[in-house]
Amino acid sequence: MAGALQKKDSSAFLACLDLKRYASNEIKNLTRDNQALNSLNSLGRMMGLGDGMVDGLLDSVLNMESQLQRQYSREVGTGEMENQCRTVRTPDCPWTQDALKNAQIMV
Repeated sequence: MAGALQKKDSSAFLACLDLKRYASNEIKNLTRDNQALNSLNSLGRMMGLGDGMVDGLLDSVLNMESQLQRQYSREVGTGEMENQCRTVRTPDCPWTQDALKNAQIMV
């Protein structure tokens, strides 16, 4: 991924990313962080409609995987992604060459 960022090769970058799982977690984060959506999810769980009812609905409406693919293709190809992460320095923005080179995979 670090090499793909350096070369601004969005196809190589996306090939290293499990976009389906990443998009699913983005939806879960949206639901968890929004009180109304979190409450709806809890209500669905209590009514026996399943865990993550709102997650599925949001994914259908937002098509998060497709959105992320378009966004990351543009941001990696232009260098915008790494530039933003370099200046923001937040834990949710690990997309710099140094961060990726020093990343540790935890199982």
